[in-house]
Amino acid sequence: MTIPEYMQPQYNELSKMRSMMETMKKQQAQRGVEGLKARMAHRAATHNSWRQMKGMQLVMHEINHPGNKPFVIGLGVTVSLFMYAYFKGLGSETAKQESKYWQRYHAAGGSSAGH
Repeated sequence: MTIPEYMQPQYNELSKMRSMMETMKKQQAQRGVEGLKARMAHRAATHNSWRQMKGMQLVMHEINHPGNKPFVIGLGVTVSLFMYAYFKGLGSETAKQESKYWQRYHAAGGSSAGH
């Protein structure tokens, strides 16, 4: 079956009208008190707010928040610098031998007078 040339534009719009009608039916089904309750139940079952998150899930949520990007970048740079400094010399055996604090509280033969 071929469509006559003069009816082709109407036929092309038919699929758009069908999809629009499906959307309208779905929206109409969500209206009213029952629809609101169903939407709220679905949202509660499938969505976590930041108040319901714990641990790494909350940390990743906050890291991905656009307002926290500068803070996360600054924290990353600072942590990187401190780790570099620690592993490059602050945590070395020489630094531990020269540290009065390390010798007093952590060394095997150190005095524990400050405890």
